[in-house]
Amino acid sequence: MTADNRKWRPSIPADQELARVHQTIREIEGEELASLNHATARNTVQEELGRFGAPEDAYNLSDQTRDILLVHSRQDAAWGALNSQSILEQIKGIRRLLLALLMLTSAGVLLLLWHIRAS
Repeated sequence: MTADNRKWRPSIPADQELARVHQTIREIEGEELASLNHATARNTVQEELGRFGAPEDAYNLSDQTRDILLVHSRQDAAWGALNSQSILEQIKGIRRLLLALLMLTSAGVLLLLWHIRAS
C-alpha cells in the first residue's frame, strides 16, 4: 500500500463507516435504495482493497483464472444493470396503470355523487 492510500483511510471499521454513509444518505435522500446499494458495494470494494485496514489476502489466482473471473464479473454486472433497467421500466408501467385507475375511480365517484345529487 502506498503512502497516498494511507492518507484517505478512515480511523473507523468498514461496518461503522458504512452505517455512517447510510445514515447520511437517509438524511439527504430518504430510503433511496439505489444510493444505499451503491454505498454498500463501494464500501465492500474499498474494504477488500485495504481502505479500512490491511487489504484482503491475495487470492493467488492464475492469470487465466483471473481473466475468466473478470469476464464473469463483467457479465454479472451487465446482467444486474439490465435487470435494474427492466424493473424500472416495469415500475413506470405500474405507475401509469395506477394513475389511470385513480382517474377512473375518481371519475366514477364524481358520477355517482352527481347521480345521487340529481335524484
